[in-house]
Amino acid sequence: VVGVDIDPENVVRAERQAGNQPRVDVQLGDAHQLPFQPECKDLVLLFEAIYYLRGPAQFLREAWRVLRPGGKLLLTSVNCEWGGFHRSPSSLQYFGASEMRSVLDECGFGGAVFAAFPDRRQGFRDAGVAVL
Repeated sequence: VVGVDIDPENVVRAERQAGNQPRVDVQLGDAHQLPFQPECKDLVLLFEAIYYLRGPAQFLREAWRVLRPGGKLLLTSVNCEWGGFHRSPSSLQYFGASEMRSVLDECGFGGAVFAAFPDRRQGFRDAGVAVL
């Protein structure tokens, strides 16, 4: 497992969390220019971060470059079309489901877009939590 982050403090935190795991490596790097040879990874995971990238399509092209044939991209992101969505002040761009599907297709990825849970608010408590 290799983790990459552009923030040196996050790299230090991740290294500390990994402890002495010999099969875990954390590196300083940029998602727009992944520090790996072509076709060397089985899985690329981007967890809740695509909206912070200045060039999401550039990251996707890099993920395509480093994935082996048959490799997988697993990308998670908040749904900006969700009723309880709140924009992060540090975010640059959010994608709706159809926009995400389009950019994935443009960068060579097939596959599917899934939703994790339904938006079922009930009563004042849920409405208050959504506002927060």
